[in-house]
Amino acid sequence: MRSSNLQFFRRSAIAGPRWSRRRYRLACLPLLLLVMLTGCGGGPDRAVSSPNYDSAEQSIGKQDPVSVPGVESCRLLSRLVVPAPSDPQSELPAKRLPCLTKGPSVDLSLVRGKPVLVNLWASWCGPCRKEMPILQAAYTRYGQRIQFVGVDTSDDAEVAAPFLAKVGVTYPQLADSDAALLKHLRIPGLPVTLIIGEDGSVVERHIGAFEARDLNDLLNRMASP
Repeated sequence: MRSSNLQFFRRSAIAGPRWSRRRYRLACLPLLLLVMLTGCGGGPDRAVSSPNYDSAEQSIGKQDPVSVPGVESCRLLSRLVVPAPSDPQSELPAKRLPCLTKGPSVDLSLVRGKPVLVNLWASWCGPCRKEMPILQAAYTRYGQRIQFVGVDTSDDAEVAAPFLAKVGVTYPQLADSDAALLKHLRIPGLPVTLIIGEDGSVVERHIGAFEARDLNDLLNRMASP
C-alpha cells in the first residue's frame, strides 16, 4: 500500500509541472497569434517588439534626398498645405516631415481641400512590403481624386529607395526617421493607414496591412461625391 501511494505521488509530482507548462503554452498561443497577425512592431533585426525610437538618431533632413525613379515630388502635397494656427486637439502633430526624395518638407496637419491617404511603413516591415503593391494599384485607380503619401518610418532611406523602385511606387514619400508621427498616434507598430478628410481631420484609421478589396471599398466611399 505504501509503495503504491509512493508511486502515485511520484507520478503526480512529475506530471504536475508538465501539465502546468502545457496549460501555460496553450494560454499564450492566442496572444502569440495576435502579435503575429497585427503587423510589425520592431526594427529590421527584431521579429516582434516595439520600435526602437531611442536608436533612431539619423535624420533624412540632414542628408541628401534619395533618388527613386518614378516617385512624384512632394510639391504635390505642399500645394494642399493651408497655413493655420496649430490645433492641440489634432490627431496629427504640427511637424514638418522632410521629403524622402526631392521636394519640400510637409506638415500633414495643415493639409486641406482634398482627401489624403497617409501610409506609415518601413522597408524592414514584412506586412508593409506585402501591402505596398496594393497601395500603388489603388493610387493608379484613385489618385486623381485622393492624394496618397507614404511616410517611411524609423528606416534607412538607402534601403527604402530601392524597395520603392522595385515595387514601382509613384506617389510622394515623406521620411520620419524618429517615428514622431507614429509616437504621436500612440500606435505600437506598422503598417498604419490614415485617411485625412478635406477639412484636415482624420476620418479613418487602419492598423495593419490592407487587403485589396477592403482598401478599394474604403476609397470608393471616400471618392464618392
